[in-house]
Amino acid sequence: LTINDGIMWVPRWLIFILCIWFAVVLLFTIYQVAKYRRSMRYLLRISEEKTYDLIGIGTVSVLINNEITTPYTVGFIRPRIIFPESLIESKYNTLIYRHEYCHAKNHDALIKLVCLVIICLHWFNPVAILLLFSYGVLCEYVSDDYAAEGLTDKQRKEYANLLIDVAATKTMPVVWRNNFLSTKHLLKRRLTYIM
Repeated sequence: LTINDGIMWVPRWLIFILCIWFAVVLLFTIYQVAKYRRSMRYLLRISEEKTYDLIGIGTVSVLINNEITTPYTVGFIRPRIIFPESLIESKYNTLIYRHEYCHAKNHDALIKLVCLVIICLHWFNPVAILLLFSYGVLCEYVSDDYAAEGLTDKQRKEYANLLIDVAATKTMPVVWRNNFLSTKHLLKRRLTYIM
């Protein structure tokens, strides 16, 4: 690169590489958005919206699905909470809802999307990848703290056992995985913070 009289000369090979890089990022983004939209349409089609009265929270609206095994929040602009049919009658449903409600309230899915865009633009920077990983872990800690707020030690232990039970379930499609299905090390740290 040379600069003469305020004009910057850039070699053609560098422009070519930058164009290829931009095209790959654009194609990857389009593919991921299409994959997300397709899976969301399918998920909403097979889910049933119901309202429940939860103790300490009031009337809540959730999507019930019998094909998923763990609860999670979906949607960037208007987050929605999806419960597996097996957990909706659980005595822990209030704790689960509080955890997922915290994700929705904090717009964690949207912030994770921004982190992914940062990774696409700065794929060569390890700090960008660390940002997504760190935010994913942090939002789980915050949601666990919100769910466990005001609980006794015994109730915290029951909530921790629920996380272990849900983490033991591995029959979920990759696109619907969440941080309940985290590594053993991260799960152990989450349980330590809850207690």
